[in-house]
Amino acid sequence: MKIKILKSKIIHKTMFLMSILIAGYIGAILIHAFPKINETVTNLKKANIKDMHNSIALISKMRYQDINDYKKEILVLKKKLIKNITLDNHIDIYISKKEKNLIDEIDKLLKHSSSGKLGTTFIFNNYGKIIMSQKDILKGIDLKNIKNKDTNQSLYNTFLKAKKFNGELKYKWNRANDKDNFNYEKIVWITYIPKLKWHIATTTYTKELEIMAHKLQRIVATLGLISLFVAIIISFIFFKRLLQPILTLSQMANSATKGDYSKRVKIKSNDEIGKLAQNFNTMIETIEKNIKKEKKIMEQSRLAQMGEIMSMIAHQWRQPLSTINSAIINIKIAIFSEKYNLDKKDDRDKFLLVVKNKLNMIEEYVEFLSTTIDDFRTFFKPDNNKELVQLIMPITKALQMIEPSLVMKNIKIIKNFTNNDRIFIYKNELIQVILNILKNSEDNFIEKNISNPIIILQTEKINNKLKISISDNGGGMPEEIIGKIFKPYFSTKLEKNGTGLGLHMSKVIIEEHHNGILKAKNVENGVTFEIILQQ
Repeated sequence: MKIKILKSKIIHKTMFLMSILIAGYIGAILIHAFPKINETVTNLKKANIKDMHNSIALISKMRYQDINDYKKEILVLKKKLIKNITLDNHIDIYISKKEKNLIDEIDKLLKHSSSGKLGTTFIFNNYGKIIMSQKDILKGIDLKNIKNKDTNQSLYNTFLKAKKFNGELKYKWNRANDKDNFNYEKIVWITYIPKLKWHIATTTYTKELEIMAHKLQRIVATLGLISLFVAIIISFIFFKRLLQPILTLSQMANSATKGDYSKRVKIKSNDEIGKLAQNFNTMIETIEKNIKKEKKIMEQSRLAQMGEIMSMIAHQWRQPLSTINSAIINIKIAIFSEKYNLDKKDDRDKFLLVVKNKLNMIEEYVEFLSTTIDDFRTFFKPDNNKELVQLIMPITKALQMIEPSLVMKNIKIIKNFTNNDRIFIYKNELIQVILNILKNSEDNFIEKNISNPIIILQTEKINNKLKISISDNGGGMPEEIIGKIFKPYFSTKLEKNGTGLGLHMSKVIIEEHHNGILKAKNVENGVTFEIILQQ
């Protein structure tokens, strides 16, 4: 084993030295070649654009000359012949067709131009209207109406300035994804065709030229490193074969820490690594079985709690539904009792006021019912990420669900919140824990027929830890039982209606999911549950 470790260190040192050589080689290339690439890219782009502009101008002039020559011939011919309206129409159609063919030919040349890969080329007339473009969406746009919000200068005037600078100009403009920011530098190349009164323009962001230069720099660097990469690949293959078993075990451990226990190590060697792989597989299988068991317990706990939640909803809804029903009856009485003479304005106003008040009451309670059902629906959604909330928020949410049921059973709630710091928690899971504890106190009060039942909820901060305490005066628990209440399927309820899962899952949620502590202890004439969380 010592020899293998020594060889591994040598390989690491060799790879480190090779990395230094590569870095030095790349540095030399950067120093000598990179400063010139930016200038070269700009010049090549400029030359390419000039060639394209010249081609468009040449074709435009030739086709335009053909059309003008034809027009002149027609004028001479018309002077010699009697004017023929039908002939005139055919001539106009022919000339229009020639002009359209010219535009189509140039439009096709624009769309197949290689400059479209970087920047945009288009043609606009003396009125500032774009008549041809590589991008159809630009056709018909009036450049005089497009202005820089910072300078209030139109794009048309900006482009005309380029004539004064040999057809090339840099200017500030915005981007499609940042329309209010006119701080992006662009460059435009302009070629003017006097006969047609056309301007051929190509625009691009200087940043795109830099990106293109960077790509070329990477290509140059890549070509220079090919020979060195061959040596790196050979070294990597050797290194991988030497340490592959350990790498495989490391990957398996990483997958297990992320919750994926489905993978197994396939190492069949008879050395220490082979034995380690076998033991590792056995450990993963054991962990996977335990997690499946915990998930099953969690599902059973949630299903059991759903019945209790339905009971809470019934308590929450009983009074609002009764009030809504009473309001409807009052509206009916107002309608059918003939108490109000609707032909009289005063009676009609009184009647409408009564109906309005009752409808407002119904609307208020319907909103309450909707909010209640939303709260319960949110509670049953699984927590995927921790949330930063105030400490009393999950307590308040839990009380909103269960307090009506507690009040109906004459259980008094005392709140003593001395701390409300913000903390990262799985909100719904902590609500579930608090509900479990409150529900246990409620069931204990009923089972023991406690008079004047009281539940006290407190929050406090101890050093860097936050504590939630839930106490009751339900008589406490025998010492031999209090140490077992967090075990799965253990229940203290005499009627055996409990699943014995609520407190167990509460402990799992606090201690495994939140890295906290959940404990119970007997106090004077009752029991206290303490939830301690790391801030």
